[in-house]
Amino acid sequence: MEQIEFRGVTKSFSKGRDKVVAVTNINLAIPKGSFLSITGESGSGKSTLLRMIAGIERPSAGTIYVKDVDLWGLRYFKRRRFCKETFAQMHRMIDVRRYKTALDMVTRELPKSMDKAAKRAKALDMLDRVGLANRASNQPAKLSGGELRRVALARALATERPIVLAEEPTGQVDPSTAKALLTLIREINSQSGTTFLVVTDSEALAREATRTIRLEEGRIAYDHSRTFSPFTRH
Repeated sequence: MEQIEFRGVTKSFSKGRDKVVAVTNINLAIPKGSFLSITGESGSGKSTLLRMIAGIERPSAGTIYVKDVDLWGLRYFKRRRFCKETFAQMHRMIDVRRYKTALDMVTRELPKSMDKAAKRAKALDMLDRVGLANRASNQPAKLSGGELRRVALARALATERPIVLAEEPTGQVDPSTAKALLTLIREINSQSGTTFLVVTDSEALAREATRTIRLEEGRIAYDHSRTFSPFTRH
């Protein structure tokens, strides 16, 4: 079953008197449980593609289905609620101004129905899995760029939403930590069936995905799937 499907999707912007076409006639089917990396040069349309899936940018033409729902056929508040329940997002830019600690960054994303102790335990577990348990009480402003990326990943994974949308999840992270994070993403993808859509400039990250598409001038120029052995923790 296709969890996300693009049918003839085009997105254009007005720039003064000119029209800029970001993506053109995208047809793409993404099954549940995929780990898809989206690559391409700057300006190729990869971030626009992710923003359309996330319900942020409306397509100029075509249809996007998420779990058999016509995403942009929903009214604003219903679409917003649907996206909040469906997607965990890891943005390229991380705004830390309203958070007191790394732990706070994760717990605030968890359901209000969870009690305080359960939220704390869940958040600490996810911070531990990204190697930041010892930084839980640190102020976000005092974390390095790489540490903030790891907190953002912990926050996205803690929500247990069925689809994770991530922009550069290993950005500003040293190679050893990046490898550990990729292993964690692959583990969760393999064992829980969570779908990952990752926009990246990292060739290493792209190779870890089970499928990679490359955009060139807003079109899919390359679509490659790869098979890995069943994941086992060591």
